[in-house]
Amino acid sequence: MLALLSKRRVFVRDSEDDEEQSTKKGITTLLIVPHRDLAYQYLHWVHSIVTARDKLSLSTVPSIAKVLVRGSHSESVYNDFSHLIVSPSSDLSPLRRDPPHILIGTPTAIMDVILRAPEFLHLDTLSTVVVDEVDSLLEWVPSHTSLSTRRKIEKKIVKHPMVLRQVMDVILGKREVDHSPSYRDGRVRQPQLVFLSATMRSRLRKALYDFEWLKSRRVVSLVNAPSKSLPAHALNRVAIHHVLVVSEDGSIKNLPGAHSREIDEKGLGIVSNQDTGFTENENDFLYEEDMMVVNEADADILNAPLAINPAMLEAVATTFALDVPQVALLVLPATASLRKVIFELRQLGVNAHALDLLGNAADFIHLRSQDGVATDNPTLLVSTLSTTRGIDFPELSHVFLLGIPQGRSGDAYLHIAGRVGRFGRQGKVVTILEGRKEERKKKKGKVMVKDEPKKMAVILKQMGISPTRLEHFE
Repeated sequence: MLALLSKRRVFVRDSEDDEEQSTKKGITTLLIVPHRDLAYQYLHWVHSIVTARDKLSLSTVPSIAKVLVRGSHSESVYNDFSHLIVSPSSDLSPLRRDPPHILIGTPTAIMDVILRAPEFLHLDTLSTVVVDEVDSLLEWVPSHTSLSTRRKIEKKIVKHPMVLRQVMDVILGKREVDHSPSYRDGRVRQPQLVFLSATMRSRLRKALYDFEWLKSRRVVSLVNAPSKSLPAHALNRVAIHHVLVVSEDGSIKNLPGAHSREIDEKGLGIVSNQDTGFTENENDFLYEEDMMVVNEADADILNAPLAINPAMLEAVATTFALDVPQVALLVLPATASLRKVIFELRQLGVNAHALDLLGNAADFIHLRSQDGVATDNPTLLVSTLSTTRGIDFPELSHVFLLGIPQGRSGDAYLHIAGRVGRFGRQGKVVTILEGRKEERKKKKGKVMVKDEPKKMAVILKQMGISPTRLEHFE
């Protein structure tokens, strides 16, 4: 963010026929993020930086940064920032009247404005386009996949391109918009492109070239090389990883093979490559796909009111009550009912709330450091993976994960685990799984096995992580 703030402000001629050659401000940088809470966090950072030395500079913030997201009506937004947030379905005049140096937005909101009134985005003035968490906004064909799966993914990509691709094609002049002028008329060169992710796989990097967004020999790649003792993906050395397994009878136990805390005191839950036999290689993508998933849950079960084993929530409530000093985060499967889970947790005595940085002033407070002081009523923020990536809460000490993340499970786990242990502090990642299940299909008579504990053990081993026993359970 400091680098973006330091970029030279873009100014353009007010009109081609202006003899006095007066200029007006344009948007210098477009920062694209996967969800609105991350956009709000970036805005909070800009606000903190700009006003750090002089509170009088508060009046300059609107010309420095604005946020463009859906569902951001002023009456539902935290008051201090309501004038900095624009909804694509509301009045867009602030973008024209006072274009920000940096515009932060989600792909869907940006596309809404492109289709409605593209001139408000000042696409012809952009100097830089930054895409954060890019791997969550694009779909590509992973390696180590069968031919039939590859064809299915390719067909889906062609038929239903993700919104980011459409936005980037417009910005780079690869797609025309009805009733809009040409965005690339020679006044400015193509913008600098910056793609960010903690899990930038080589297949994704290749896809960026295939989309014709990047040109060879004009790319600077900043990909951390793995150390000798730690896989590059084990990003957090100060996080302790726990895995709990809930049996059909409701009993809760640690994952078999988990080490005691005393054994892991130095390693903090991470073992070396020498211990795992795993060496990081750019072409190793075993954990990009659900290699061990045999069956999928029935659609009727997924649409049930809770769709989560109540014992899993009891495990969360117990650990939360005994362990959490201030703030924890619970990441739910996409199929779970957020409101129902929050209701059930409150019945168990947990101060649970949906994560909403835009509409909840209490959540906003968690963006600020509270010096690690424990509170009498800790908060459990509840969200899904899609609304969690990139969020930084200084006081977040625990992340609870229900089930194995869908899709590229290893990458998703790393992003979830990366929410704790920020700013050099220790944290815990607690994954809660259901035990091994067997199901006989009525039509074919086959026995389908779902073994989440076994799959989780494989994922952790691939990342060089050794789970630690959680002392509250067997």
